[in-house]
Amino acid sequence: MGERLSVVFEADPGADERLAGEVLAAAGVEAVEAGGQEGCASLGTVVARRGGELVGWATLLEPDGRDGEPHVQWALASLEAELAAGAAGGGAVGEEELGAVEALVGAAGRRARELGHGGVVWTPSLAEVDEVVAARLGAVVLREEGRDWGVADLSGWSAPAGLPVVRVRRVDEVGEELLEAYARLYADHAVLHPFEQEWDVDDVAGFLDTSHLDGGWLREAPVFDVLEEGGGLVAQLPVLVDADGAAAVGKVVHHGVDAARLAAGLAGCMESLAAGGPAVRSLTVREFDDAVVAGAAERAGMVVQARWPVYRLAV
Repeated sequence: MGERLSVVFEADPGADERLAGEVLAAAGVEAVEAGGQEGCASLGTVVARRGGELVGWATLLEPDGRDGEPHVQWALASLEAELAAGAAGGGAVGEEELGAVEALVGAAGRRARELGHGGVVWTPSLAEVDEVVAARLGAVVLREEGRDWGVADLSGWSAPAGLPVVRVRRVDEVGEELLEAYARLYADHAVLHPFEQEWDVDDVAGFLDTSHLDGGWLREAPVFDVLEEGGGLVAQLPVLVDADGAAAVGKVVHHGVDAARLAAGLAGCMESLAAGGPAVRSLTVREFDDAVVAGAAERAGMVVQARWPVYRLAV
């Protein structure tokens, strides 16, 4: 019989960074200095260990202006180690790890109750894990925070009729000459999305840099720019294509473009990917509660493949 899971609460607001460093050290990966991105302040962290070995942690964050209750962000050491090693993440999670996440979120909820709150909320770190954990704990779906839209077979897809004409520029290597325009787009996008970080040239360069993804799973990482008639940049689709030919856009950045023109940009992106032959077989686009992106994806012939709920656990 395996060792029992030990779950303790640490009030140190920097515990999550320290624990992430512990994972990196164990994996033999050099830690990268944390960026300046700001968010809700930590109310402490629940830490799970088994036989002294770190299993995972869940950080309790102060309420934001939308939900009014603390947010929980959990992490499993095994998954964090995979990501640190350059793997794509999202690997199989066994019953032992499911139980650990259940224990972490439950303990975070109890701590929130001690602080006078009636519940906690969280968004999925790994959709299938959170769905199971939410059901076990009796959590409910508060709202949807976003969706994954996709085309499962690019070889069988064609651009819908009636889309406006836009220029789509494929960039396989981002040079310094483009970064200032990119930074302006990202900054303008952030103004309309209150939970976005502030962006500058260095932030954008770091976001688009894929050199750390060296685990053998990344085939290519083209960036698609959507340009208006005068040549101004109105949207960007950074794409990652894995070794199996599955392409994904984890963030659509846009400003001053409507759903119809963004749909045309998406169509241009898919046409470019499909033109490479069967090497790129599918595309998934992540949408963060963004009506323009959702409307564009639907107009471009994409369908919802996954939904990203916000869960609430009453305590």
